[in-house]
Amino acid sequence: PFLGGTLARPADNFPDVFHAKFWSQYPYFLPCLATSGFVFVSVIITALFFKETLFTQKKKLSESSSFPQSWQDSYEGQSNPYLEVSLKSILISSVIISIANYVTLAFLNISISSLLPLFFHMPVEMGGLGLEPEVIGCIMAMYGAGTGIFQCLFFARLVRRYGTRRLFIFSMATFIPVFLTFPLVNLIARVQGLSCGVWGLVAFILFLLFFTDTAYGCILMYVTECAPTPSSLGAVNGLAQTTVSIARAVGPTLSTSLYCFSIQYNIIGGYGAYAVLASFAALALIVAAQLPQRSTTSAN
Repeated sequence: PFLGGTLARPADNFPDVFHAKFWSQYPYFLPCLATSGFVFVSVIITALFFKETLFTQKKKLSESSSFPQSWQDSYEGQSNPYLEVSLKSILISSVIISIANYVTLAFLNISISSLLPLFFHMPVEMGGLGLEPEVIGCIMAMYGAGTGIFQCLFFARLVRRYGTRRLFIFSMATFIPVFLTFPLVNLIARVQGLSCGVWGLVAFILFLLFFTDTAYGCILMYVTECAPTPSSLGAVNGLAQTTVSIARAVGPTLSTSLYCFSIQYNIIGGYGAYAVLASFAALALIVAAQLPQRSTTSAN
């Protein structure tokens, strides 16, 4: 976000360096180039230095303590635990519930990620805050750094103290106040402008998003542990990523379209999108409540 906001429109922001006509015609090429370069370097590092995680017959599963004991027992009882598994064999209740929660989380999270910069950029009279791209980039960068530090310092402690299921449900519940705070921020901005109250509520939203991000760590533990055998782990994760990708494709389109539709037709004063998404977050709690308690061994 920081690179995107800072490097956008280089011909306007850095005219002494980027004075060629190319940079005026393509004002967002530079941030795209910078971020794609970062991805390229990451791919090279991964290809050269990451070790393969696939276990073979020569390397017993029991050598790794990162797998549940039930898997190790299953491994010992199979002549070839890495045979192909069918889709039907993994469609059990624990897998379906875990993936369903992963999908709802991904949908709500990508909806927030799409609405947040749009909300920051749109004029106040159209439901936003009217911020410049550079400011938006700095805000999103602070959020990214903040949530990373928060996860490193507190995620493991929160899981040990409250349990994975309880923490996941709480994290999902924080989507509701996040969506409902957006209209309040805009209403204050309409009256007071970009006052301390507005920035305080923006900080409150970003702080709540720290908790929504903890839900990913929780649900990924469930998705990993719900695989009935070692051989089905890849199939379960493949099914999870496929369904989540659909949610991530639908989320931005639906959330931003709802935002525009609400403003265009003045649905609930232009805030109808937030009401719909908050309602969906409330329904997601019903799905989250279906998650089982993780075993003591797995939690540790």
